[in-house]
Amino acid sequence: MTPKAGGMIKRWVEEKGIFVTHAESYDLSGVVDGVESFAGRTEPIALDGRADINLQRQIYRIGPSVAWAPSARARLGVSALVLYDSLRDGSALRIVASDSGGALEAATTFRRRTSSFGGQLVLGGQWELVDDLHLGATVRTPAIAFGQSGEAYQTVSVLSTGSSFPGSGFT
Repeated sequence: MTPKAGGMIKRWVEEKGIFVTHAESYDLSGVVDGVESFAGRTEPIALDGRADINLQRQIYRIGPSVAWAPSARARLGVSALVLYDSLRDGSALRIVASDSGGALEAATTFRRRTSSFGGQLVLGGQWELVDDLHLGATVRTPAIAFGQSGEAYQTVSVLSTGSSFPGSGFT
């Protein structure tokens, strides 16, 4: 034990922790509704479209930490962490182009779910400049991947009711 003002501090400390160090969630929607004119066409094309995109991702860091206090004002620590990364995302896009001759509709959906595992070491230090004022630094090694699993799928459909649109390749 090392003496400190107001009591004693332990020289060695062991802890375990679970940290969600990265979390993000997006839910986006958009609508296109308008009329466009194209070179070489006398009739404008009406466009109607919608996009829905969502994403959820979380990274967990799980593991033990050990800290050592070489003096009353200095502390050094190391953590060996297992990383778990969970990603879920998807999108649905649909657009309809129409004129007096018919319509062309294109739609696609995409879904992905992945889980990754890895490891990482974290080294840290802390120095108490004056009572209750600390200066610290942390260094993380790059994450090392142990494995990944997941699935992804996409569907695409194109429907035409007789008109030809610029660049579509469909008639």
